[in-house]
Amino acid sequence: MKIEGKNYRTIWFENNEVKIIDQTKLPHKFVIKSLKNLKDAINAIKTMEVRGAPLIGATAAYGLVLSIIEKNDLSFLNKSSEDLISSRPTAINLKWAVDRMMKKFSGMNSHQIFEVELESFQTEVVDKSKDASVFLLFWADQAPSSVEFRSRLEQLHAEYQGKFALGLVDVAKDQTLAQQLQVRGLPSLRVVQKGQVTEQLDGDIEDAELRALIDKLTQSISGAVQEQLESILESGNYEAAIEMLKQAIEQEPQSQTLRIDLADVLLMADEVEAGKSVLKDIPLDTPERNRPETRLSMIEEAQGLRTLSDLQELQITNESDLSVKYELSIHYALRGDYELALNQALEMLKIDRSYLDDLGLSLIHI
Repeated sequence: MKIEGKNYRTIWFENNEVKIIDQTKLPHKFVIKSLKNLKDAINAIKTMEVRGAPLIGATAAYGLVLSIIEKNDLSFLNKSSEDLISSRPTAINLKWAVDRMMKKFSGMNSHQIFEVELESFQTEVVDKSKDASVFLLFWADQAPSSVEFRSRLEQLHAEYQGKFALGLVDVAKDQTLAQQLQVRGLPSLRVVQKGQVTEQLDGDIEDAELRALIDKLTQSISGAVQEQLESILESGNYEAAIEMLKQAIEQEPQSQTLRIDLADVLLMADEVEAGKSVLKDIPLDTPERNRPETRLSMIEEAQGLRTLSDLQELQITNESDLSVKYELSIHYALRGDYELALNQALEMLKIDRSYLDDLGLSLIHI
């Protein structure tokens, strides 16, 4: 949605924090709140700073990410999942989101953070580097800066959900590897890809530089497409967006994210049957599938609505008619005028807070 010319989601991740729009302040104030840890996420759910089943589920999922960043420990993660579920025991979407995230975590390679010695270098580093980038950190307890750097790198590994493998070389135990890879001081980082050292960084490295490196080495085709898609859609060039997504799917056919985006853009472009065709082949439990689903349901619902011009005339004579505001919000959302759609939703909230619940908070999904 767009507010004062700026695009917002109802929840997003930024600088190791989760950002939400505090819904307890609406419609009188627009407040962005930071959730910095698991406790903050649980509190946001309990105090209804986030509302609507899908958004509550998304907040719970992000809560688990904050839990891992806070303490990368399996027992702590399990306890966090229990605490999140108990924060709203009757919320089905919340439990579904937590269960799905925990299932995803359980399928991750538990050996992606591992100690490396000379004898295990071939299997733990060279062989692993054929499938993923291996970050090889040289550190020692006797070098405090390297201990702190290790902690930050482990947090980034959790945040990036294991997109790279992290090998730890304790030079206090054995300096042979450090000598062979010409390590001159601690901390020191080597990146191994396809059996070759491709990056070398020495000394204390800032998080921004580390993130840039990780992004460069782990970004998939779908990630690159996401960066371009928003600007193309803002220009209204649906044809270019559709072509870009189709080409990306040819290169990364396993990506359901790309297929979801394609279905959504096809629906935006009024290619409804083509959008339906793409959507039906996406598994029902795929995250973000509800975005094109919501758009499709709104398109189908809009077919029985009064015309936009008629509704605008009716609103002049009856400003408090909730059905007019509801239908206008759907028309505006389908046109991409999210700021106007949100304004209608907020006006409904001022008149009748429960009416927005009936709307199902559909606007947050498109």
